[in-house]
Amino acid sequence: TIREVSEILKIPVSTIRYYENLGLLPVIQRIEGKRVFTNENITDLKRIKKLKDMGMTLKDIKNFNQLYSKGKLSFEQKIMILDQQHTVIIEQIEELQHTLEIIETERLKYSNIINKNHTAIICS
Repeated sequence: TIREVSEILKIPVSTIRYYENLGLLPVIQRIEGKRVFTNENITDLKRIKKLKDMGMTLKDIKNFNQLYSKGKLSFEQKIMILDQQHTVIIEQIEELQHTLEIIETERLKYSNIINKNHTAIICS
């Protein structure tokens, strides 16, 4: 059932349903209204989770899965996709590093103001 798969893969039930609605997963067979997951469905979910953990967007994951399911992804293409994602992550790290520098500068500025005010009070 969806709950069992959710617990095994540590993916919320709502997320699995969302992935199915987006078309990231093929339509999952139902028996008596309950989803019945095949080993292939579970493998698909594991791949989606791994790609998501790599920072890929759901749109990119959908494109990847479409090519993957058609057997149209060579190892070279997979490497190219991973290289592109690597570049995206490096750019995000650089942006976050810049943001961190701004935060540290502002924090230092406010700490200096506090220290000057504290020193002025002690000296008065």
